[in-house]
Amino acid sequence: EDVTLINGEEFAFVKDTNGNIKEDKDGNPLVYVLDEKGYFKKNSDGSYQEAPLALPDYIVNGSKMETEDYILTMPDEWEATESGQFILKDNKNTYVTVLNLGKDIVFDKYIEKSEKQVIDIVNSAKQSNMDASYKKYEDTMGSNRCVMFDFNCSVDGKSAFASYVGYFEYDESLFKFEYVCQDGNEVKDSGEVKEAIKNGLKFK
Repeated sequence: EDVTLINGEEFAFVKDTNGNIKEDKDGNPLVYVLDEKGYFKKNSDGSYQEAPLALPDYIVNGSKMETEDYILTMPDEWEATESGQFILKDNKNTYVTVLNLGKDIVFDKYIEKSEKQVIDIVNSAKQSNMDASYKKYEDTMGSNRCVMFDFNCSVDGKSAFASYVGYFEYDESLFKFEYVCQDGNEVKDSGEVKEAIKNGLKFK
């Protein structure tokens, strides 16, 4: 049987005569049970043992991540992690996330709430003698409306923190993507980040 590598672990999926992966009643894929040496375990009647596999929330391979909702492939400078983040290889304090916030969310009301939170963060930073500002603007994510918030914070003229957040709807769900650079080094342009996500994001 073919073995598939998922987040560093090997699994052999059970397939029907047409080559389709079999599932249990709950929709979980079935895999053959392996022993500690990687051999297939057998039942007393000689048939191979099978077990349902609960797939991880994030299946990663290099700069590619697959979730229940989407597949996202970022440029090679990014590395997908099992925590759901894309980490910039040259700067571990910089990452990108894409989240499904759920259905039945009123887009404009959520944006209004989010903007108030951003304003609070800006005011808090200013009280700490930091130069902080944000910009709100509309863009698109594919054919969908996307509202962006670009937040930047600097100290003595040097960038200390940057965050770009975008909200867009797809298939009645509200999605959020975020770029965070926590130490201000080599802050990327927000347009570059958004284009990388737009070009690499494929919904299922």
